[in-house]
Amino acid sequence: MAKKLTPEDFKNIKGKVFGESKYKVLNVDDGEVDIEFLSTIYLVEPGDEDLLGNIWGNKESQNWTKHEAKVLFNGKEKVLSFGGINSALINTFKARCLENNLQPDDLPGTKWKFKKLSPIKYEITYLGKKETVQKKEKKVENKSDDEIGTIVNAIEDLKSDSNIAEKGISREEFVKVIAIKGNIPTEKVQSHLQTLFDKKIITYNFSEDKIYLN
Repeated sequence: MAKKLTPEDFKNIKGKVFGESKYKVLNVDDGEVDIEFLSTIYLVEPGDEDLLGNIWGNKESQNWTKHEAKVLFNGKEKVLSFGGINSALINTFKARCLENNLQPDDLPGTKWKFKKLSPIKYEITYLGKKETVQKKEKKVENKSDDEIGTIVNAIEDLKSDSNIAEKGISREEFVKVIAIKGNIPTEKVQSHLQTLFDKKIITYNFSEDKIYLN
């Protein structure tokens, strides 16, 4: 009959420990994923060494040409499979590349959104080159900083009104006045209010519904 595993049995267990696979096939369950290309796409014929150094085609099920690329898949380094010459993924991806005037050698450093909708349907969006995406993000941050600087200058100007400085001003009126003084849209002033509160540039009294200038 079966017996309990003994310390000696446990010691004698030998085998290979498999970690998380470096190969990745996009699945519907993955949802929308972030992809950054670390290499161009490679075409691997049976008998060729693939991007992980394994010989492709050493099994009967591998007797076809595959496409693959080194990518960051949601931040993890993977070898992403694009399937064979007729796969929906490689053909959808090719269409997105042509729309954005991209050739295979342009791919390293590009960022994308991939989503598998069904076995034959993919949603792929090109975000831009890594440095371009970073510049856009930085530009948005700088613009936000510039807007806050404009608002702070307008607040300093508003402090010259002793009546407002002492008695405060309603939130609605504050937004309107700062928008006029700073020559920026009221919705922009509204969007930065929390930052102004956090930086203690202004204080909001909820019971009075008034803003006080610090």
